[in-house]
Amino acid sequence: WLSPSVIEDFASYADACFKLFGDRVKTWTTFNEPLTFVGGGYGTGVMAPGRCSDRTRCADGDSETEPLLAAHNVLLAHAHAAQKFRARVSDGTIDMVNCG
Repeated sequence: WLSPSVIEDFASYADACFKLFGDRVKTWTTFNEPLTFVGGGYGTGVMAPGRCSDRTRCADGDSETEPLLAAHNVLLAHAHAAQKFRARVSDGTIDMVNCG
């Protein structure tokens, strides 16, 4: 989630799903609890991809900047996917599931 290329990659994947299932599935979720995988994956390193500043736990990563960058890209990926959804499916809803 650190590369900006993931934004359009995710939106293209989502659009393929909308094309295949949009006539039958009307309620969509792009991400389930993104703070969990962003914080755990890029902040504390306890989840994939296991990146953090604590070198006793993670070989690579920066816990101060990477969670922010990953979260930024996740939000943009959601926005791009939602835009594609609204262009393709007129009678459905799309959202993200947030925790806490």
